[in-house]
Amino acid sequence: MALFGRGRDRRQAGGGESPFTERGFVLAAGVVFLIVLAAGFVMLSGPPTPPSEGESASAMPTSVRLGSGQATVSTPPSTAPVARDGSCPALPADDVESPIAQPRDTEWRITLDVPLPYSPTAGPAVVTDSTARCYARTPTGAVFAAVQASWRYRWDEDWGEVAQHLLAPGPGRDAFIRQRTEHTGPNASAAVPGDPEDREFAAGFRVLDYTPDRVRVDVVNRALAGSLGTHTIWTLVWIDGDWKLELPPDAAPPPPTPVREEDAFVAWDLDSGSQTVG
Repeated sequence: MALFGRGRDRRQAGGGESPFTERGFVLAAGVVFLIVLAAGFVMLSGPPTPPSEGESASAMPTSVRLGSGQATVSTPPSTAPVARDGSCPALPADDVESPIAQPRDTEWRITLDVPLPYSPTAGPAVVTDSTARCYARTPTGAVFAAVQASWRYRWDEDWGEVAQHLLAPGPGRDAFIRQRTEHTGPNASAAVPGDPEDREFAAGFRVLDYTPDRVRVDVVNRALAGSLGTHTIWTLVWIDGDWKLELPPDAAPPPPTPVREEDAFVAWDLDSGSQTVG
């Protein structure tokens, strides 16, 4: 009542000013307007938008015991979220000692018809149908990268994806791409040996030298049936936040050397940890 009383007195005195221009009325109307505006904003904004399905990578493998022939279903190994810009998730990088035993968290997955090692702490943290990338910047991470990349670049049919993510830029990668494009040279095509007994698998490793930017890893491969196998030295370089395989200028695999009884390597144990097809 008091808000409108002064305006009525002015009209009776002959003043022409409207009560709606009074200061008190304007303040009250402004408060009401702000309340209505806030309520409308809450209604329009709605609940938060959930993350899109493409923001994380996932794998759905089925497990199989290597050598036992008995398949069982198991929980798929976890995968780290993939950043929108394609960068790698952070992995522990404080262990700079070369491994002297197989890492305890090693997981084995049948990939391209052979068992390849995976680790939630050493990598690969991002796995697709054609690539396995994002490794820890440690000697152990370099070991996993060497085994994965040295097999995939030779035998994976999606060689363009492999070259982009797993090979270091330079003459070696250029030669690899040219050979695959023109079907010539040591990388003319990807053809995993048809006879399972001729397929090699990772049997051991040793780190020859390591810096945070460059490392040489000696990888032992042996056939499912045969001798002690051979070992090959692979060079990896740290580029764009990941270990990448550096090929020689002609892109040919480094020459393998027969393993001797007295050679000291860390043995891979395919019967330990979890084994899956992925």
